Amino acid sequence: MMKITTDLALKKIKLPSAGRTEYRDSRIPGLFLRVSPTGKIWYLSVRPPGEKHPRRIKIGPYGTGTEAYTLKEAHIKAMAWKDAIKAGDDPRDEAKARVQRFQNNFSGITDRFLEQYVKRNLKPNTYSQYRGILKGDDLAGWRSKPIHKIQRKDVLAKLDDIAESGRFIQANRTLAILRRFFNWCAEKDIIKSSEVLPTDRVKPPLKKEKPRSRYLLQEEIKLIWDALDAFGYPFGAYIKLLMATGQRRSEVQLIRFSDIDFEKKTWTQKDNKGGRPHIVPLSDFALTIIDSIENVYGSEYLFTLGGMSPMSVNSKDKKRLDTAINKLLEERELTCFFKEPWQLHDIRRTMTTHLRKLGFPQDVCGKLLNHAQKGVTAEHYDMYDMLKEKTHAMETWGRFLEGIIDGKQDNIIDFNRA
Repeated sequence: MMKITTDLALKKIKLPSAGRTEYRDSRIPGLFLRVSPTGKIWYLSVRPPGEKHPRRIKIGPYGTGTEAYTLKEAHIKAMAWKDAIKAGDDPRDEAKARVQRFQNNFSGITDRFLEQYVKRNLKPNTYSQYRGILKGDDLAGWRSKPIHKIQRKDVLAKLDDIAESGRFIQANRTLAILRRFFNWCAEKDIIKSSEVLPTDRVKPPLKKEKPRSRYLLQEEIKLIWDALDAFGYPFGAYIKLLMATGQRRSEVQLIRFSDIDFEKKTWTQKDNKGGRPHIVPLSDFALTIIDSIENVYGSEYLFTLGGMSPMSVNSKDKKRLDTAINKLLEERELTCFFKEPWQLHDIRRTMTTHLRKLGFPQDVCGKLLNHAQKGVTAEHYDMYDMLKEKTHAMETWGRFLEGIIDGKQDNIIDFNRA
C-alpha cells in the first residue's frame, strides 16, 4: 500500500481502467484512500465498539463539496471517529443516518429541505435558525413520523405547547418556518398539490409581537459568568465571547479563525443578517477569551464539536445554564435577580444599554450592532465606518465586564457624551 503525503499528490492520481489501488495516509493510522475506475473513496480501518476485528468504514469520496473530503477534512473526520469509538459510539451509525436522510419521514425530508433550499438560497445565520427549529427539541416527536401523517391538528398542538411554555415569539417563528417547509414540500410534489397543507389557515399564536426590553443587570452578568465556568469549551467560551462582543448568536457561532486579525484586533464578518461587511473591534478582554481556545481539531471554526462544522446551540444548553444560575442563586442566598426570564439575544440589548449609561451615543452603539442606518444621508452618502469610535466603545465594554467579573465596578470610567 503506497503512502499519502499531500493533497496535490492525491489530485494527480489518475483513475485506473480496471482494478483498484489503496494509498495509506502517512499521518493517521488506519486512514486510506481507495482508487478504482469509479472514483477515489476514503476509508478508515478501525475496530468499532463490540467488534473483535477491525472493520473498513467508508468516510466518503475524495474532493471538495458538501459530501466530499479533502486530505485535511479526511484527517479531521478520522480523528473525530476515533474519538467517538473511544467514547463507545459506532461511526457506522453516521453512515446509516446518511442513508435515512432521504427517507420519506419528517427527519429525512427536513434534511433535504435544509440542503436543497435553505443552504442554497438563504444566509448562513438564517440556515442556523431554520435548522435549530426543524431539528430542535420542540419538533423531536415528529422525526420518524411519515410526512403525510402530519396534520393540521399536529401543528396546532405543537404551537400550543410552545406558547404555553411562555415562548410566544418562538411559536410564531416555528409556524413561519413550518409554513415555508410545507410549501416547499408541495412545490417538490412530496405533498400533492391537491392536499391541504398542515399549516393552511393556522394563525400565529401571538397576533402582535411586542419588542423585548429585558437587559441584564451587573449582578446578573456576574452570576451568568460564574455559572459558565462549569461549562468550558465550546458552550462556555461561546457565551463568554457573545457577552464580550454583543454580536448575534449565529454570527458568533460561525466565526472562523481566518476572520480574526490579531494584529489589528478586529473580527471581519463576511456573512451576517444585515448582509453588510462588518468590522468588529476586539477588546483585550475578548481576545483573552479567544486566546484560551485550543484548536484541537485543526478546524477553521472557533467553536466546533468535531472540527467539520460550527457548533450548534439548542434549548437544552440554555436550560442547563439556567439550572447552574439557579444553583448559584441558592448557594449565595440571592432572591432579587433573574425574576424575569432572559434570552441569549438580550445580551445585545444589555451591552447597548450599559454603553449608553457610560455616555456613548446611539449611532456608535448602532454601528457596533451592525444595524442599518436610516435616512438618505446615512444610506447613500455617509461612508464613514466609525471604527475609531467603535474600538473605543468596545474597549470600554471589555473593561466594564472585567470590572463586574472581578467585583471592581468602581474602576470603570464614566465617559461623557461626545
